[in-house]
Amino acid sequence: MTLSLKSWQDNLYEASEYNFVRIEYNRESPLDDKQNNRYTRAGAYLSQWLKQGILMIDTEPALYIHEHQFICQGKSYQRHNIIANVKLEEWTSKSYGLMKI
Repeated sequence: MTLSLKSWQDNLYEASEYNFVRIEYNRESPLDDKQNNRYTRAGAYLSQWLKQGILMIDTEPALYIHEHQFICQGKSYQRHNIIANVKLEEWTSKSYGLMKI
């Protein structure tokens, strides 16, 4: 069975009130305008989840192992990723890791 994009999105919305689809691919509405649209709603979810502690901003460098499994056109896929939380430096700082130049 192939799900439409809307069905897929609806399933993710129903799976959890905290499903990241609300931020990454928020629903469109016929009533959308410049002040209230899928992007402003996604931003509101992000702000709310940060305030509630559902999402947190890391304060220290970290590595996360991520595994993603899905089915596309009847074929199963599995992806493995490493997500790094690191500090970005201004290019002019000439700071390269632990080595200063």
